[in-house]
Amino acid sequence: MLKHNYFSRLSGGLKKLLLLILLFFYVYPIEFVFLPFHTRNMIALLGFFWIYKYILDKKFVINKWVFYGMIISISIVLLSCLTMIINMTSDWFFVRQVIVNILTFCSVFCIIKTFKSAYRNISFYHIANWFVIVVLIQMFITLFMFMDSSFRDLLTDIQRVDLLIADRLGVIIDGGIRFVGFGSFFFGAGVTNGFSLILISLLFKKKTGIFSSLFYIFCFIVIMSVGSIMSRTTLVGGAIALVVLLCPPKNIQSLYDIVINKKKLMTTLGSLIAVVMALVILIPEEMRLDFTYSIEYGFEMFVNFVDGYGFMTDSTNELLASFVFPNRIRTYFIGDGYFAHPYAVNEIRYYMDIDTGYLRLLFYFGLPGLFLFMLFQITPILYAKKCDPNNRRYFYSILLYIVILNIKGLVNLFPYTILFVFCEVSRVRNFSVDSMKSGLLSSLGDPSEA
Repeated sequence: MLKHNYFSRLSGGLKKLLLLILLFFYVYPIEFVFLPFHTRNMIALLGFFWIYKYILDKKFVINKWVFYGMIISISIVLLSCLTMIINMTSDWFFVRQVIVNILTFCSVFCIIKTFKSAYRNISFYHIANWFVIVVLIQMFITLFMFMDSSFRDLLTDIQRVDLLIADRLGVIIDGGIRFVGFGSFFFGAGVTNGFSLILISLLFKKKTGIFSSLFYIFCFIVIMSVGSIMSRTTLVGGAIALVVLLCPPKNIQSLYDIVINKKKLMTTLGSLIAVVMALVILIPEEMRLDFTYSIEYGFEMFVNFVDGYGFMTDSTNELLASFVFPNRIRTYFIGDGYFAHPYAVNEIRYYMDIDTGYLRLLFYFGLPGLFLFMLFQITPILYAKKCDPNNRRYFYSILLYIVILNIKGLVNLFPYTILFVFCEVSRVRNFSVDSMKSGLLSSLGDPSEA
């Protein structure tokens, strides 16, 4: 049985190292070949024992917003069963998805308890900082995987991936243009990268330190550039992040501090430029051409625009061509009960060969199901806004992100947004910029600083 005092005996540095490892394998649920299931579910087991202990000690209290999420989840299960009964199908995708969300809840409970063992007070900004650090680490792993084929093969071979990803992964690795990460592939990678870019924009708006601001700029550039070559969906989050950054702040202290302290500004900028130049020099000459092709792929939309073809890519053209709407009125009310293609054999295909998330939901369980799914996605971010009015930017930016991404594919941001539901209301409201001192890197300091 897990005991809180066991973690209390660990030093501050070890607690943060444990937190970093747990959060990395939570954000990137890697299914190792030597484990029975992926890492997020392994963390869920720890969270389950923790919750069980809290129930025995009569300390476990369900937040009303978590209760709302449970009611919506039960409604999704009941509607899924109803559409399968009416359409005489057996596609249990959304029933399984609810089970996955329950396991995610247990995982997050473990993550948050680890946070609390490392910090006296946790806030929205603590969690956002650590999330950005995890994604930044993934970006460097991705770069090393691209530059060193043996390292890439090692990390790829120890993972167990599904049939669709395995087929696409083989083609991409052979082509050598698109980046692949460690447990981070394709559209899902873009969703995670874009989410982190939005968090960076919110953190940048909040901080006042010069080093913190420039560090966030560095993180933004790295995640935006590397992430876009992993998946061009990253650009959606990057665009929303830029909108957040361009919105007039309540005060101009951050900008003032950067401009007024020119000496520190030039020193830090010079260091960043030196690091970037060193990285470019270290890239073998034979790989620079591959990098050129990769950059052209990641920013194909802008390359096409410069060439006079407009803001378009092959994938956006395919997406527009795949729009198919129901031709039966009944489908709009109860759906057809299919998420996967019913006649696909030894391959993974979506029903009606549709990529768009909204249409997948519509064909599975109609407009009621689409409404419930979107309500489930909105509930965690609405809670964050209710906790702290200062989180308005977070609410509107993530809401816009969800709305746009579901045009491209079905997106479930619950594993990320649920992290911020566990921030205690009083501590979020009492949080100040000064308590974080030097920004992102202060998250790695002594717990007494939090």
